[in-house]
Amino acid sequence: MPVEQELKNLILKKYRSIRAFSEETGIPYSTIDSIFKRGIANSSVSNIIKICRALGIDADSLGDGIVEPRTKEITAAAAHFNINKLTPEGIDRYMEFMEFLAEKYSRE
Repeated sequence: MPVEQELKNLILKKYRSIRAFSEETGIPYSTIDSIFKRGIANSSVSNIIKICRALGIDADSLGDGIVEPRTKEITAAAAHFNINKLTPEGIDRYMEFMEFLAEKYSRE
């Protein structure tokens, strides 16, 4: 099953509609629909992060075409900062900041 279909199924399971998911994440419905039609690879980093956070899935795995639950361990960041010592709320705040940086300093 294509990863886009897996995402759609997961969204419908958790949110019951694409519209509800769109409203919750702040991603326009048309953008989500475009992801399903054109593929996840054409999405912005910030939208991928929002989707992964809302669905509780791992962004790195999604980049490899695999939908799997997100773990609280973020090894790339742990090289300079031991994120594993943060509470779940602290990790969420950290991820929000990373999203902010990705949007602000994106090369696109």
